[in-house]
Amino acid sequence: MYGRETKSLKSYKTILSPIRGPNQYKNARGDVILSSPKVSVIITAYNRKEFLKQAIESVVTQDVDPSVLEIIVVSNFELDSNLISKRIKISSIVMDGTIGEFLYAGVKASRSDLIAFLDDDDIFKPGKLRSVIEIFAENHELCYYHNAPEYLNTNLERINYARLIERKSQQSFDSKLVVDVRTNMKSIKAAIDFNGDFNLSCISLRRESYLEYLSLLKQITSCQDGFFFWATTLLGARLIIDGRKLTGYRVHSLNVSGSINFENKVKEIEKEVHTYNLFLNFIVQLNTQDDLNSYVRNWLILYKLEYVLIANIFEEVPRTTILKRLIELLSIGNEYSNALKYRITALTLIRLLNAELSRKIYMKLR
Repeated sequence: MYGRETKSLKSYKTILSPIRGPNQYKNARGDVILSSPKVSVIITAYNRKEFLKQAIESVVTQDVDPSVLEIIVVSNFELDSNLISKRIKISSIVMDGTIGEFLYAGVKASRSDLIAFLDDDDIFKPGKLRSVIEIFAENHELCYYHNAPEYLNTNLERINYARLIERKSQQSFDSKLVVDVRTNMKSIKAAIDFNGDFNLSCISLRRESYLEYLSLLKQITSCQDGFFFWATTLLGARLIIDGRKLTGYRVHSLNVSGSINFENKVKEIEKEVHTYNLFLNFIVQLNTQDDLNSYVRNWLILYKLEYVLIANIFEEVPRTTILKRLIELLSIGNEYSNALKYRITALTLIRLLNAELSRKIYMKLR
């Protein structure tokens, strides 16, 4: 009944040629796409100025018609004049607040059909926005598009890096995974296996589909990539997970994901748990017996427990408490299993025997 629908990269590849005007196209088959969707790139920046210029330049130099593109920079500092582009409209929102409040302000200010997110320390690789426009133009029911990241150092040089939850076999994934949540709930697992819920800079959205979630977005304090992924699943929407590495993800000491500063890591995990609690409360407020909502709810509980158990590796927590959380994690069942679950289970068992050893193993896995 359930299965994973995959299509090759070639089946989606198009060559868009302008006809009749700058926003009208035909693809390689000669089909007319009446309008190229406009894109708002929302860049969030907090305290870090050193990478922002490269982020903006990576957008400005994309091979798309400037008339279909706008850049919205939401930051807690004024933009330097040398960051303003004459080629593409750049709007600046200066404010203080959480990441949720930054993203809320950016989405509210956007006026385009599509939104592509970019963290200040990441970049768009050549062809990124053209691929976004092509895929959304040809897939009118598509709500969520995710491309793969390429890991870079501070000098934008490619590095050999893998996160704890990544499977090595997926690092060479070079096709597209099409996920239609409403008709195939269990395909959510496939999207997660292919890292479709990681890194906001890899995510592009159809704006109007997410307007009902804006009040919830404003409340989150972390896990912004997970927020949009799980909002998409609750919509019962269509996703495309693309194996092409169209985003440069910079790994550095100021990046919580790439850091092994465990005190900061635990604080970040607490914020992520807060986001999952928001979603769980939201599902309760829906007050429906929808199978999809129940299925997503179990995934959210699983992720929440995983993050809590990671934090417990570095915290002074009674062993009985950790054991109860581990049993709850395992009780969800194989139906919701993923790579992270197995690794966290193993690390937690080691933690119950020897806390110091589990921390050392985690450091090596990072």
